[in-house]
Amino acid sequence: MDMVSTWLKSASLAPHTERAYRVEVDRFMVYLDRRNLALAELGSRQLERFWAQLRRGRLHNVATLPSHGSLQQSRRILCAFLRWCAAAQLTPPDILTELRRSSVRETEAHGRPVRATPSAVPVANLLRIADLDGAAAALSFWAGASPQELGALRTDAFDWAQSQVTIARRSAETSVVLPESLSASLRVLARGKHTYFFGHDAPASAASIAYRISKWGKRQGSATASARALRARFLEMAKLAGWTPDEIRGQMRRRKLALDAPQPPPLKRVVKIERVAGAASHRE
Repeated sequence: MDMVSTWLKSASLAPHTERAYRVEVDRFMVYLDRRNLALAELGSRQLERFWAQLRRGRLHNVATLPSHGSLQQSRRILCAFLRWCAAAQLTPPDILTELRRSSVRETEAHGRPVRATPSAVPVANLLRIADLDGAAAALSFWAGASPQELGALRTDAFDWAQSQVTIARRSAETSVVLPESLSASLRVLARGKHTYFFGHDAPASAASIAYRISKWGKRQGSATASARALRARFLEMAKLAGWTPDEIRGQMRRRKLALDAPQPPPLKRVVKIERVAGAASHRE
């Protein structure tokens, strides 16, 4: 078993969390290998150069710069790994001092991250969509689906006649109603698909779905769009449209967090949110 696997096993992580941790640590190990550096030779200068390249996006396989939240997550994971290495005497002992120092510098540079309010997330163009980026955003908004749930969404989960989609939650499957105009747009995109709506013959990763939502948001002029913010925006609009708490839970929440058998609202209730969304679109 290699060193990274030993650390991950000792951390007792959930499978999806373990995969995310391995991506970050593997990126760091590849960086060291390309420079013929061993962990035992790691010092403050090498670590600072790695952080700098990480901030500039040179170590990511995407065209855009990583967000502050993504950088913070990378830093937390790598710091945890390096602390474990230091405890196992695989790195110089002074690496712990450098980790504390760099953490303070990062906090001073960025301060407390600013959270976008749900009302700042645009909802225009969520009734009719033209590509998979828009589909990811629209399904997050209307169905309350997380990126992981959307990645596993199958093409046969759609009931086009009833304008519904069945989302596989952790505890159970939940069918929710979609606006008819959105359902028609999704049906066009589903043509030619094999098994998975976003991933062809294999599920798409949660990270790829989150990236699609982010791309959609940037096209709308917002750099803060996310699945969580879209769900919060839907909650605001559902309340404005007069939905009852039971209807909101039936549409957005997992069964174990709602009533014994929550039911999604009928299509005529979804139309009310369409009107609210349409009014918001004129203001945005």
